[in-house]
Formats: sequence, structure tokens, C-alpha cells
Amino acid sequence: MTSVIIDFIRSTACKKAVDPFAGKGDLLKHVSVLLEICDQENDGIPYGYDIDHALCRANVWGINDSLKHIPTHNNEWLCVTNPPYLSSHTAKAKKLVDSDCYFEDNPEESDLYMIGIKRCLETFDNVIGIIPETYLLSKKFQDRLVLVNIIEENPFDDTDFPVLVACWNKEATNDFKVYKNNELVGWWNDLQKQIPTPRKSQIEIKFNQKAGKLGLIGIDSSSETNKIRFCNASEIKAEIKVSSRNLTRIEITPMPKDLSHLINISNRILEEMRIATQDVVLAAFKGNRKDGVRRRRLDFAIAKKIILKALEKHGQDELDMLFHEHGGIVYNKAVRYKRLPTGCRTIRRAFHNYKF
Repeated sequence: MTSVIIDFIRSTACKKAVDPFAGKGDLLKHVSVLLEICDQENDGIPYGYDIDHALCRANVWGINDSLKHIPTHNNEWLCVTNPPYLSSHTAKAKKLVDSDCYFEDNPEESDLYMIGIKRCLETFDNVIGIIPETYLLSKKFQDRLVLVNIIEENPFDDTDFPVLVACWNKEATNDFKVYKNNELVGWWNDLQKQIPTPRKSQIEIKFNQKAGKLGLIGIDSSSETNKIRFCNASEIKAEIKVSSRNLTRIEITPMPKDLSHLINISNRILEEMRIATQDVVLAAFKGNRKDGVRRRRLDFAIAKKIILKALEKHGQDELDMLFHEHGGIVYNKAVRYKRLPTGCRTIRRAFHNYKF
């Protein structure tokens, strides 16, 4: 574990460590050393729970199903865990019926690791969890979250899930620090502000439209030169389905005259956002690029904001073209059709008075 996590452990003043999902005990092997590094007396060996009877006998641990309940511990205990990962969607698709009871008891959770973290936070004041990086975008269990540290180098041999280390304490929080590979990226609330916030608009943007003119390659490839980008729809050769997420065609109504200009502006906004946030506001995707940087996926909600912001940045010529193309009429959902008022100094003023 990194210095960021060591500093957190030091702040807890905990003297004992427990893993409710201990497995083979690999994570617990490091706990005693970390407690000693933090100058915190290791009062007893790390303790674990598991549902595997053989593992518990071999390690003198408690047999327990921690997805259902974790025995009570006092505030001297630090919970350090790597709970099981399994989404309800995957469980259903693979007919893994053994997990049904957990999702039935916790219908608000979509993954076993979320259930595991919920149980840990119910039981312990201080929790460290190695969990999927997608947690960062979930908005779950963030009212005690102190920090997350994204680990781009895969720490596991048996999975390619992108992971992070999350740290919670007992105090209420309304923001948390985001680190990547032990380097501070920023406070989460500030990073969220780097996502474009376009004005309210009546422009219609529809994804997964076979006849759409704007294309989106929504996922990074393994090459650092072939990243997420907007493009001409002619570049999208894949069949477009309702469920398409990685490659799509987009329909914009009304369609800007200069599509290449829109593409350039959209890609510039996208790149500026990625640089400002070091990509942490984008969903992590399995596997890293060849340069070791984590692959990312652009969801449609952020893509729509980027497109709308790009449309705002079009110059006066683009507004003129839209105005003339629609015969001086601007469509407004609230007021059927309205002609632009006469006597306006510029088309821009009239255009802004009656936004799409």
C-alpha cells in the first residue's frame, strides 16, 4: 500500500486489523507491517472471516458470511478488505443462483462489493477497501469517504478489473480527495466542475441513430493515439443497436451546417476535460493502454454535454446559417413556433432570446 494509505492508517490510531472477506489472507499479510510503520502497537495478529471452513481452520479465523452480517468490533479495529465483485447483471446472465439471496436482501445494490462495503461501514469506524474503480462514479457511501487512490497497475493476478483503494472514517464528509498512483489529482467536487455545463437548450441530441451524421468512438483503444473522439458518422462501420455504447452515430436537430467544425470543437472540449481531470470523471475500462494509462469510456450523458457546449461555441456565421435555414423561425417546445422579433440588433441576440 502507498504512503497515502499509510497516512490514513496513521490517522485512525487503530491497533488491530480485520478482513471480513479474508480469502487466503493475502491482504492481511501486509497489515501488521503497516501498523508498525505507523508506530501503532500491533495488539494481536490480524484477524479474518470467511465462509470457507477449510481456510478458517487453517488460519484460526471466524467462519462467517460477511455479506449478511459482520460481528461487532470496537473502534480499535481497522477494517481492511477486498470484498467479492459480482454484478447482479452478470450473476443473472451466468445463472449464479448462489448470489440471488444477497441481491434479494439488498435490492438497492447492483454488485456484491457494494453489499460488502455497506456491511463494513455498518460495523467499523474506519474502513479501507480495494474495490472496482467504477465505484467512484456511483455516488454511493460517500458521506464518510475521505479519499480514493486509483491504482493503474493491476495488483491482482486473477482479474483485470480496474481498481482503487477507498478510505472511510467515522466522521461525516461532503467531499473527498482523489489520488491516482499516489499523486493528488484534486477534490472530487472540483473535478466534477470540469465537466462541461451547457446552457439549457431545446436542441435534440439522440444517440444510436443509424442515420445520424455525427459519430462517436466512445472507448480508448490499447494505443495511446487511438482515443475517445467525435468523428464523421461515416467512420462508424459497426452495426448500430439500441444497446450500443462504444461506437455510435448521433442525430442532432437542427443539424449544424459545418459538421467538421462541430467535431473539432467537441474534441477540443473533450481533451481539455480529460487533461483537467486526469480522466477520473470518465468510467474506467478493463485493461490499460500500452503506455500503462488506464483505458476510459465516455458515457452518453457527458457526451451530450460536450456536444451542446460545442454548439454554444459556434461563431456568428453558424448562427446565421441556422437562422436562415429555418426561415427566421426558431422552434420552441413551450411555444410551438415563434418568429424572431423584428428590430433586433443582431441575429445572435434574437437567437439567445429564443433558445433551441
